Amino acid sequence: MPTPLTRHIFWAVLLLAAPFLRAQSSLAELREQTDSLHTLLYNEQTFARAEVLRKAIEQADDPLLNCQINNWYGEYYSRLANYPKALEFLEKALEKAIEASSQEALADTRMNIGHLRLLMGDHEQAEDHFLEVIELRRELGDTIRMGMTQLNLALVEWRTGRLDRGLQRLLSLREVFQNAGVEELVLRVDQNLGGIYAQMGRPDQALPYVRSVLETGMRSRDTFNFGPHYGNLAYTYQQLGNFEQALVYYDSSLYYAQHQGRDAVAYVTHLDMSDGYAGVGDYQNALKHYQDYHKLYAKVISEESKESFAVLEARFETERKEQALAASQQEIKVLEQEAKIRNQRFWMAIAALISVLLLAFSVNQWWRNRTRRRETEAKLIATELEKQKLEATILKTKLADKEADLTDFALDIGRKNQFSTKLLDRLDQLQTLPADKVQAGLSDLIRFTTTHLQLNQDLKLLHQNVDSINQEFYRNLDLRFSGLSAHDKYLAGLLRLNLSNKDIAAVKGISVSSAKMARYRLRKKLELDPEVDVVAFLKNV
Repeated sequence: MPTPLTRHIFWAVLLLAAPFLRAQSSLAELREQTDSLHTLLYNEQTFARAEVLRKAIEQADDPLLNCQINNWYGEYYSRLANYPKALEFLEKALEKAIEASSQEALADTRMNIGHLRLLMGDHEQAEDHFLEVIELRRELGDTIRMGMTQLNLALVEWRTGRLDRGLQRLLSLREVFQNAGVEELVLRVDQNLGGIYAQMGRPDQALPYVRSVLETGMRSRDTFNFGPHYGNLAYTYQQLGNFEQALVYYDSSLYYAQHQGRDAVAYVTHLDMSDGYAGVGDYQNALKHYQDYHKLYAKVISEESKESFAVLEARFETERKEQALAASQQEIKVLEQEAKIRNQRFWMAIAALISVLLLAFSVNQWWRNRTRRRETEAKLIATELEKQKLEATILKTKLADKEADLTDFALDIGRKNQFSTKLLDRLDQLQTLPADKVQAGLSDLIRFTTTHLQLNQDLKLLHQNVDSINQEFYRNLDLRFSGLSAHDKYLAGLLRLNLSNKDIAAVKGISVSSAKMARYRLRKKLELDPEVDVVAFLKNV
């Protein structure tokens, strides 16, 4: 039977151990609540819950719990694009992970910092963190997570221009994830492979991976991502020069984006379609999709601004309610301080309200300036398109005028050749003249010879002009009909000027029948059917 002294010792030990036991129970409960944060949506309710939890964890003074809650805040602010704030919490998490001597926590934290540095464009520091994570995962024997880290490292290599290195890493990872049967990670690798091949200017190699991503999404019925998947496939076909097939997939991308209200996907699709139509010379549709892109872009930016404003407003409201709840729980121990506390709350609310109003005013001014700038850019683009169309029309008119001048010049040479034929006839007549009239005939001969020399100069100038005006035409002929001789191409240039067989014979100094035969041989080399007009065909080459 225990003595009174023993009982006193027992109760003393129990009283001393009670706080420790309560602390252990409290830590287990805090760990459970911290783990549950990652299963909740990142919204104002979750943020309010995290705020209460963070204060309790700070009082508990547990390094591992502190690491976990700071990691959660880092992810939260990263999703809000508040990268400096996110980095502040993640650096605190890194300190606590080192303090806790936990390799798992250290690997997770460095991974999050690497992600954030990647978003901030700080690729060198992101790479350093990912390399350290790979070593930690290798020591822990976690092959899959090591592969996920290498996937992020491949993104760094891609964005820093080391495309070949990033490509080889992605191809190796794809084989690892396929062997492990992790389809979700294979899908992520395929998405990046499609993108890196596209940037390398190899859309033919990007196509299988882009198509694989779409097929995988369709098998899993992931309709939410159908829009971007179809858009990527359409863009790949556009790079391949198959804009007709690209349009089919662009239409599917727009359908799913509009059906699901994904304006961010829709405006990117409109921009790609604008580039595609401009590439095929359809400037009217290019301008239409460019205008649709700007309308949706303005809408998306407006919604993001409203969302940020709503988050700030919700945070202020959460803080105000939390203060009221704390005040009600504590029941205000000192009544004399009630007025002071009330005044502090009032001025805090006024300050917060003024801050929100100033922020709203700044956002509104920024948005109005941005809208005016976008409208001006759209007008300038429309003006530039009209200017380019007008220049094309003027150039076409000048070319037509030059062709007409060249035709007239060719006909003029033909008439001079006919004149030369008459000269020969007169020389024949000179032989039949008496001796006293021969000298006069010789004088006529000299004059006709001078005229003939000028005709040769005109023919040389004609050849130069025909070659000058038909340079692009000759290039197209070489591309489509590589077996044509220089004489064939020159004859084609004369036919393109709509010269008759008689005119061509005069210009080339051959008989009309020879001109007809040359024309017939050219038709055979061009492989034209009898019913096809050779002049009309050549004008369209």
